[in-house]
Amino acid sequence: MKLAVKVIISCLIVIIVGILCVYHFVTYTPYGRLDFSSGLILKVANLFGDDRSVYDYTPQEFRNHLDGIILRYRGKLIELPRVEDKKVSWTNGDIPIRIYTPVMTQNLPVVIFFHGGGWFSGSIETHENFCRRLAKATSAIVISVGYSLAPEAKFPTPIEEGYAVLEWVKKNAASLNADADKIVVAGDSAGGTIATALCMKSRDIKGPAIRLQVLFYPATDLVNLDTPSRQKFGEGYLFSKELPSWIRSQYFSNKEDYKHPYASPLLADNLSDLPPCLIFTAQFDPLCSGGEAYAEKLKEAGNDCQYILTKGVLHGFASMGSQKAKDAFKIVAQKISEI
Repeated sequence: MKLAVKVIISCLIVIIVGILCVYHFVTYTPYGRLDFSSGLILKVANLFGDDRSVYDYTPQEFRNHLDGIILRYRGKLIELPRVEDKKVSWTNGDIPIRIYTPVMTQNLPVVIFFHGGGWFSGSIETHENFCRRLAKATSAIVISVGYSLAPEAKFPTPIEEGYAVLEWVKKNAASLNADADKIVVAGDSAGGTIATALCMKSRDIKGPAIRLQVLFYPATDLVNLDTPSRQKFGEGYLFSKELPSWIRSQYFSNKEDYKHPYASPLLADNLSDLPPCLIFTAQFDPLCSGGEAYAEKLKEAGNDCQYILTKGVLHGFASMGSQKAKDAFKIVAQKISEI
């Protein structure tokens, strides 16, 4: 009997030690610990990912590669009462949008959402569940914008298209069951940059009022790429060192455009009179320093800005359906309820 007890205890110790070793292997980094789900994603990406350089692809091949990965792990679509596709007329052609309605009531807030993907990839489809989660969490109508991508469309085309959608939403709010006085813009990564640029553009030309901007890990400075977070996480944390320069070469026609405030909002001379802002960054993200610096500069310019650093996660965490993503959406819901 004593031998059996010793064997059981020994087995339990081995199991516990094994679990701790796996946890350490998955979550350890030289800069602190990832949460387990983020660490697992990173290990899989680094062990089994494509190790080719971005320059080994054509832009379309790389776009298809990234979009395919996201769509493969998108998960089961969240049910909503109504999802419909429309097109917004614009000077250079129609802009596709997808409208997510979470509840069939009147005068709902409306969120105009711009997907990430470095301006060259991503789509309404890749961010389908992101928008469904956002609509369900906030009880706001979410309108996902299928803006034109680089290199076929250069800066500032996505911003111009975004402004056309903003005007369309303002004009058609009643038919959407939306409140024209409760317009929010939001985006993740490159989409966050588009969203905040849209706020500046609408301010500059006295366009429709935007009540709130919600930015998930935005790119805020496309001139200065050597930031503290890029030094730490610019290689091996879902990014490669050459990716930022490659993206710039796809999105911009010339180097002067890097400095434009709609491209690098952190460098803008005038950040006054912008809508209240909610910025989320991820701890293990090359863009983290830029997001934090932008939040501080918005505050210095007299704007209401809430900055939230999400610990233990990677760039793109809000698309992963994790508890930390759910927590972020709860904060967004609270902000929207206050406008």
